[in-house]
Amino acid sequence: MPRRISKRVKVAVAVAILLIAAVPGWIGYVWLSDRLYQRKAAALLRDIQNLELRKSTWTDACRFRAKWGSDVRTEGACSAAHCDLVVDLDRRNMDHVGFFLAKHNVIIFGPLQRAAGQIARIIAIVRVRDGAVWGKDFHTALIHRKLYIISASARTVRGFEAERCMSDSDRKSEFGRPDGCDICDILWAYVTPYASVEEMRDAFAFDLSCLGDSYRGCADTSQLMPATARRIEEFATRCRRDELSTWTPGRLRTCARDWQNIAVADVIRLSPADKGNRLQKMEYRLIEMLKGSSEATTSLSILDLDREFHCLRPPERVIVFWENHVNRINPRPIFAAMNQVNLQAVRAGVAEAAVDIGDRRSDPLPSLP
Repeated sequence: MPRRISKRVKVAVAVAILLIAAVPGWIGYVWLSDRLYQRKAAALLRDIQNLELRKSTWTDACRFRAKWGSDVRTEGACSAAHCDLVVDLDRRNMDHVGFFLAKHNVIIFGPLQRAAGQIARIIAIVRVRDGAVWGKDFHTALIHRKLYIISASARTVRGFEAERCMSDSDRKSEFGRPDGCDICDILWAYVTPYASVEEMRDAFAFDLSCLGDSYRGCADTSQLMPATARRIEEFATRCRRDELSTWTPGRLRTCARDWQNIAVADVIRLSPADKGNRLQKMEYRLIEMLKGSSEATTSLSILDLDREFHCLRPPERVIVFWENHVNRINPRPIFAAMNQVNLQAVRAGVAEAAVDIGDRRSDPLPSLP
């Protein structure tokens, strides 16, 4: 009996020694693999940053393709006339791991995920058209140690169609983050091929150093895209009073034709709706409904601070445009200074919208009997 107990003790001691030896070995493996992944991702980012839209050629794209070898795939046929090159660095099969963690979101997976190191995915896309690089994208996504998705991306787009009437100039960049997502942290930058050097630089200014930190990881999207986060913050805090006075009759007429609701109102007071929220409550007196119904004013009471109306100086009379459901999908309310020139242009636009033939919000096909 004592001999049997002694053998069990020896086995237990041997197992304990193996486990103790395996822990630093595993920590070293995770530490090294995370840093190698971070270096590879940083190299891919530099190659994307070095490609100049409309200037880099098919030869440059082929050089990029050869460098990344087995990590590259093409979407459809690939030639100098049309080719999309995709580099996908999927760290530990992030899509499947993320789905599993989301489905079984219990506290034990936090330490397990941390012990496994970074679970991330980097995707870079180079788009060649007619022998030149016309587009480039860079997307990052990873699982935060608190088990939610962090996603930061820069993308080249053809143009910006939404809210065209809000600016006379042709926008070449857009920076933002979606509202209302409690289980994700998303930041994005869109640029056209004609964006300035500064806009392009800020859009693709990723900081991937946190990918090599096995313990802390990346805290949020602002850490991954600091320049984009700074641009958004500057926009949110900048008072755009000039927006009220720089409307042209043509812009007002277009907006009056396309927007669902328009009214003349006196802004009495602006006050926070909820503590810690980015929403603001507007107290107003309705003077005249120019388009839509007075019932639609219920959706005008709570407004998002991302637009210029947080620079209103109550009491002030304005022309306000808004949709029936103000959210992240529909355009947010916009304001114009109230004067006779602006009012005349708005009435002309409302008259153009009198014929009911459907609009961009309507279903494309009628209901069948």
